[in-house]
Amino acid sequence: MNTFNEKSLKNYIDEAIDKLYKNDSHLIRCVNEEDKSKNKYHVSERSIVSRFGIYFEECRLKFFSEYDLDIEYNRDIYDCKRLAGKPVIPDLILHKRGTNENNLLVLEFKTWWNRDQNNDINKIKGLKKEYGYRYGAVILIGKTRNDCKVNWI
Repeated sequence: MNTFNEKSLKNYIDEAIDKLYKNDSHLIRCVNEEDKSKNKYHVSERSIVSRFGIYFEECRLKFFSEYDLDIEYNRDIYDCKRLAGKPVIPDLILHKRGTNENNLLVLEFKTWWNRDQNNDINKIKGLKKEYGYRYGAVILIGKTRNDCKVNWI
């Protein structure tokens, strides 16, 4: 098992964000400058999270290979993850499937066109408390890399 700390985990997340903006900025900034009326439909948040997951997976394989990385994973061992009795689906988690003993990281994402993070902040707090995630954050995907913010909970 590799040793790591909070600082290194944050650095790996930043590296994945850097790659997301470098390679997939069209998903984030998909804006029609010529006809603004066509901008009411944005790329699905899941598309952005899945691309981030690909880049974060590169770090996982090097530094956290004993953990599983899952996107939109709704399982609690053999049941459904729940908060306040309602099913909950985290955007991205780093954990070991089949147990709640090694829940390392839970991330929620928000895009620049949907900035309200309150529900996601509460979701992270609940998941950390209920399922023992060690780290949690809401990532606000801004129009540019400089606008991207990671709000650690």
